[in-house]
Amino acid sequence: MGRINTIISALLTGLCYQFFWPGMLVAFIPLFKVKLTKSTFFIWGIVYMACIHAFLINLMDDTHFLVALMLWLICAIYFGAFYGIGGLILNKIQTYQSKSWVLFMPVIWPIIEFTKQWGTYGNPNGNLGFSLSEIIHYIPATSLIGYMGLGISILFINIALFQWRLNNHRKYLLIIPITTFFLLALKSPTQFKSTGIQLSVIQSGIEQNKKMRPALWPSIEAFYINEIKNSTGNLIILPETILPTDIKPYGTFNKIQHLSNKKDIAILVGSFIFKEEKIFNGSYFIQPNINPILYKKRRLMPFGETLPFRKFMSKFIPHQLLFNDFSLGIASVHIPYKNAIISPLICLEGVDNNAYRGPENQLVTILANNAWFNKSNAGQLLTKFAHIYAASYQIPVIIAANYGKSIIINHQGKALKTVAHHKEAQLNETILVNSQPSFYSRWPWIGSTILLIFWGIFNLWGKRSI
Repeated sequence: MGRINTIISALLTGLCYQFFWPGMLVAFIPLFKVKLTKSTFFIWGIVYMACIHAFLINLMDDTHFLVALMLWLICAIYFGAFYGIGGLILNKIQTYQSKSWVLFMPVIWPIIEFTKQWGTYGNPNGNLGFSLSEIIHYIPATSLIGYMGLGISILFINIALFQWRLNNHRKYLLIIPITTFFLLALKSPTQFKSTGIQLSVIQSGIEQNKKMRPALWPSIEAFYINEIKNSTGNLIILPETILPTDIKPYGTFNKIQHLSNKKDIAILVGSFIFKEEKIFNGSYFIQPNINPILYKKRRLMPFGETLPFRKFMSKFIPHQLLFNDFSLGIASVHIPYKNAIISPLICLEGVDNNAYRGPENQLVTILANNAWFNKSNAGQLLTKFAHIYAASYQIPVIIAANYGKSIIINHQGKALKTVAHHKEAQLNETILVNSQPSFYSRWPWIGSTILLIFWGIFNLWGKRSI
């Protein structure tokens, strides 16, 4: 029964994380009923990671079924192992003291999530706090505690309900109103200013197999040129790699520059960048009558733009599917425009917490191409990160995506404009920026530390164990 409860909890958490946030408040209760063993969290983690990375299987339509399946399994096992290691720590703790391992979850869980997202191939997908993206604009304390603090709060409520319902420890019910008050009543101060920017965000609906056919590039180019002509904003944001080539030597760049000059507008467009026999994924920021500002992507997509552990993986991947790595950009770019500073990111970079940190980040734009994942929820998952980071750093975040989901999010994490997947549309909005860095931006671990200190004091109160 223990393994069944473990799997039920993992599946419930994975599904609620993606589709039904209220379920996150009870998803761990089946796991808490389990007698902890060394394998418990390895099983839980692998099942959980397999569930929330299921969108990777959709890669089979544009690559190969075995490659998509292998990537999905690698993500499930590799990232699931971090939860397994955390479980070993909990198991060890339990052998040295009388209290249940459940009470130590809020302390160990942030360590699991931090190590899972750390490094070149780190991945925060599945970190509990991101499950609250749909309601994050109602949780102002996000600007104090960030996604880690949100995850700790979710665990607080799960443990409180478990302690009350199954162990009849009524004092834990106090955790729920205390946590709720903290999340809803406190926030970091803000100071807003007008930017003079009218945004036009363009979403295209071009299938990946069409983008990869050079014969169709003139029609794709014509679509984007027409969208720019019909736009009403003075800052136009286009998706990642509107054509799978460098638009400058191809000629599309000159047409976009002409429109920038004619309409007196700025245009941020995703493109490959060919430079000194290297290929970068990046963007051009095009303004009237001056040279463009280039951004080169600093975090590459594993198995899409770079092959991890190439010597080892080359033995298993068919030769015809092997590819050369893209080159890596080395510097962030912060572009002054009107009365704001724009920080461009490309696709996967939008999930990286560090990409948003810093007082120079006032308006973050994410250019994405989600057509690789077809009609999966990959685009929806990307918006989860954008919502939470916008609320954490109190800055607007914009996603312009081919195949969706494009969105304009304000400093509270609230969607001002959005459009469904797989449609062609323009989003238009006037944007404000916050000139005062959030508390979380300056001291990212203070809020979570305060929550854990409170948890420790609360559990010492009355000196009662499970």
